Amino acid sequence: MLQQELHLTKRSLYDWELVSLTELRNLLDNSGVAASLDSPDKLVWQGCASVKTSEFLLRIGILHSVEDALCRFCKANIESLDHLLLLCGPVGDRV
Repeated sequence: MLQQELHLTKRSLYDWELVSLTELRNLLDNSGVAASLDSPDKLVWQGCASVKTSEFLLRIGILHSVEDALCRFCKANIESLDHLLLLCGPVGDRV
């Protein structure tokens, strides 16, 4: 059962909470996000190694300057997965 898998033992969940948790679990399972093997309370992105950010292109020498690797949306930081998905203000404003 989902409640035992998530180590929710303080109290029994209401039916609506179980439905919400199940929907969240399905969404995460289908989006490439999974529990970390090191810590079940930590989520990690899976399959993102194939995304070629400007940071990666700079590292392998396709881009030659930091200015070329700046985020296309904010122009303030080097474009990385963490920056795009978590930190970039203009991207967050669009979501």
